[in-house]
Amino acid sequence: GVGADVVRIVLPKYQVYAESDGPVPRAARALGVPEAEIERQLTVAIPTDTSNVEITMTGKDPVLARKAANAIARDVVDFADNDALLEASLVASARPNDSPSGPPRRLIEIAGAMAAILVGVGAMLLRDRLRPIVRTANDVASGSGLRLLGSVPVSSALSVSPQQALLDPVVGSAVRNLRTQLDRAMRHDTDEWTRGRTLAVTSSVEGEGKTAVAALVALASARLDQRVLLIDGDLPRPNVGLTLGMNPSIGLAHALRSGTADFSPYVQVDVAPNLSVIPTSTDREAGDLAARGLGRLFEWATDTYDVVVVDSPPLFGNDIGPTIATIADAVMLVARRGTNLRTLEESVAMLRSLEAEIVGVVANGTPTPEQSYYA
Repeated sequence: GVGADVVRIVLPKYQVYAESDGPVPRAARALGVPEAEIERQLTVAIPTDTSNVEITMTGKDPVLARKAANAIARDVVDFADNDALLEASLVASARPNDSPSGPPRRLIEIAGAMAAILVGVGAMLLRDRLRPIVRTANDVASGSGLRLLGSVPVSSALSVSPQQALLDPVVGSAVRNLRTQLDRAMRHDTDEWTRGRTLAVTSSVEGEGKTAVAALVALASARLDQRVLLIDGDLPRPNVGLTLGMNPSIGLAHALRSGTADFSPYVQVDVAPNLSVIPTSTDREAGDLAARGLGRLFEWATDTYDVVVVDSPPLFGNDIGPTIATIADAVMLVARRGTNLRTLEESVAMLRSLEAEIVGVVANGTPTPEQSYYA
């Protein structure tokens, strides 16, 4: 004859009792664990619209949790023996879960991955803010304060050879535009390059593609029926021979050591129509050789050829790059996408302190504008 209202009124008493100072200490003593551990892991609830008291224990040890929950449940049943209104019984003993009930590992993994992505993006944005880099050709022009002569786009043909790259419509068009701008920068009211016929192609640091740009400029100039000489002046790390598929065993280093006034024996002719090349190999005394002999070489080259292009070492990390910049008639700077803008600014400041004749800057590997090729 007990109604539902009586159950709702009396049953919370058992919930309070299960969490009280009676069952909890007794369970802790029986299991040999601290009372506080039971209190932290114990949850007692009355599911909605039921006459059940649900006792749940959580913890790292599922066996211990089961024993504690069942001990408290039996204590509650014993407590109900003296209740005149309700009769309690153990409906189901506690059993440990087959798998951990928490924490939600999958949710934590997803949240951790999202947090890592957000932190990574934030770090990249912060790094870019603190360390501005070249992203576009406009960045090269504004960061250097120099005349932008052209932009050489990224192309798989460049990994094959400069000759193959010139056959690529986009790269070929970009290099011819560069040639036009460079020719204009070097001229002054006549058909001759009156500002100097020796062009040093350099960069701030290694890996910016100066060798490829120097080879492309030399090949493009040779196609105008000009006699062009390409000199590998990067004695610390020569790369022109490898780029053009040549044997660099005899070249600039040997010529500078010879002390000769005629450098023609060290020239490899007909590498391409109208193009001759002086390759080189690494030399331990490169700095002294460059300081002693490059002036004589450039004088001989400008008397013999229409255009002389020199692949110069980077401006930082060696003493040959600045030396060539002071001897050459003109200097063209190459900056690749990803170059630190502060480094680019320091390069320009160095060239100006050397009183080098800077004709402009080339952006290498920057994105190609849409509709960049017209055919």
